[in-house]
Amino acid sequence: MEARTVLAENFRRLMKSDAALGSTKKLATKGYSTNGTLGRASKGDTSVGIDVVEQIAAAFKLQPWQLLVPDLDPKNPPALGGVQPVKEASYGHIARSIAALVEGIPQAEEEIKLKMLVAVSQIAREYATQLESKNSAAAPKKRPSAQPQAKP
Repeated sequence: MEARTVLAENFRRLMKSDAALGSTKKLATKGYSTNGTLGRASKGDTSVGIDVVEQIAAAFKLQPWQLLVPDLDPKNPPALGGVQPVKEASYGHIARSIAALVEGIPQAEEEIKLKMLVAVSQIAREYATQLESKNSAAAPKKRPSAQPQAKP
């Protein structure tokens, strides 16, 4: 799908979701480009400049790149990183879900169960190592003590 088609579909979706900004005329009245330019953007007939994409994004309190993500959900726009942070209370739930999935594997497939658990364990170890590296790099370095050392 062409970027201008994605932009047009998302722009129409956003206007439909917000009555105050529900038409190109309303957007133009509020100073977000001209009615003609916004109309062309909403139809996807021609490509529009990045400045117009920025103005449309600003109108809906989004970043320009978000307008180019197919099937934009106005109530839940895309976020960088792809994954929302997991709350600490969810860790037990996640662990129980993994355990239930592994338990669901038939007894005859014990080798697969073992491989899955080893893989999950390895991923957890690698992630923990990454976190430790980040934390130790971010921690302030301790300065050596300035106290004189006793002579033997």
